[in-house]
Amino acid sequence: MAFLTGTLSPPVYARADERPACEQNGITVYRNFPGAAFDSCAFSKDGTVEFVIRPEDKEINPSPWYAFRVVSNASRRLPVVLNYGRIKHRYLPDVNYDGHTWQPLNDAQVISNPDETRVQFSVALHPAHATTVAAQPLLAGADYRAWIDSLDSATVSTKEIGRSPLNNPLWRLTTAPKTHTLLLIGRQHPPETTGAIAMLAFMERLFAQDELAREFRQQVGILAYPLLNPDGVELGYWRHNTGSQDLNRDWGPFTQIETRSVASDIDEYLGEHATTLIKSIDFHSTWYEVFYTQEDATADNFPALLGNWMTEFERAMKTWRPDFALNRKPSHNADRPTAKSYFFERYGVASTTLEIGDATPDAYTGRYAQLAAESFMRVWLEQSR
Repeated sequence: MAFLTGTLSPPVYARADERPACEQNGITVYRNFPGAAFDSCAFSKDGTVEFVIRPEDKEINPSPWYAFRVVSNASRRLPVVLNYGRIKHRYLPDVNYDGHTWQPLNDAQVISNPDETRVQFSVALHPAHATTVAAQPLLAGADYRAWIDSLDSATVSTKEIGRSPLNNPLWRLTTAPKTHTLLLIGRQHPPETTGAIAMLAFMERLFAQDELAREFRQQVGILAYPLLNPDGVELGYWRHNTGSQDLNRDWGPFTQIETRSVASDIDEYLGEHATTLIKSIDFHSTWYEVFYTQEDATADNFPALLGNWMTEFERAMKTWRPDFALNRKPSHNADRPTAKSYFFERYGVASTTLEIGDATPDAYTGRYAQLAAESFMRVWLEQSR
């Protein structure tokens, strides 16, 4: 997978005209890069820097994102405190020293108070490079752009369907239109980078040039929107867009330009190409891997597809990891304006939310997503013969 092998753009070092967030004794903290976020920072007399972590507006979800960059004039270790207020700690820090490789800290390296609202750890500083710390490895708009540019343009077409409130692009990726279409969407919630990595791996498997992927693309076109909330990602938000809205609660109301633009574009695409939607998959992150689905055989169209996919995916995973057990939670909440409910109701197709664990390693995520894509392609081709 291209992203997993190093397309992540290196950190942008602080320019001379950039104002530090806080500084002391040759150590300077910055938050002026895509994804950077914390409410405030301050140094104590003993050299510890404390970051106050707060959500972008109301506390809607316990996803306390943080990201900061530190420059030092000497080699040393920096004691760090994250103060979450009333919210519990969720994400173990990832540290980047070279602009390419993220090193996650483990539980033993992060000390928490009893109610988990305040944690302490330390990071190494060196005068030759900046040290970047984030709740998850950074995956911002420029990284998506680099990944999109790495794709085979003969297989994948890219279109900007609109702009966000902060004028960031809303991208659409498609393969050649066919009579059937698979819909993929991602990054509605900014901190959920493991789900984003899964989506990129899933798409790369669909875009591959082997016999399975080629045969699948001869029957099914792929329609993908990988970055629905570019503003929230760039600003390091916990959950919302700049309209203070959880985009995954706006499918139906369409009060926000991001969901409204994507929903309109989907309708236009399906109509223009006289193609039928077969399934939608929305990629997210949570504490563990899980598929949120409808019950088997409840979709109006292609009712057997969901159950057959889940069965084949579990079989494929057990071949790789014999102890694997599928975690699936079927339900349908028609009154909740999520993407999962909207596409089930609007198009009569099974709609899945695919979630990856916050701390799941990239290599596992990539293989998990690739097997999910392979099993979906096999099931579709088998049932269409």
